[in-house]
Amino acid sequence: MYQMYAYSKKYGNADVWLLYPVTDEMRGHTKIEYHSRDNTSVRIFFVDVNNDNLEELKKAIEEG
Repeated sequence: MYQMYAYSKKYGNADVWLLYPVTDEMRGHTKIEYHSRDNTSVRIFFVDVNNDNLEELKKAIEEG
């Protein structure tokens, strides 16, 4: 999270996403997010890499 926060500052982007392959353990997990006092957000999304349809990921990202 800290590294992604540092990248957001270096490249001037206040919204950073980390994408990881979903595991059975992480399926349905509550949101994992970091929001700094300077309006930077780092969010983790879990992707089903076995599913060729990325609509689920798009929906999850839009719901933020």
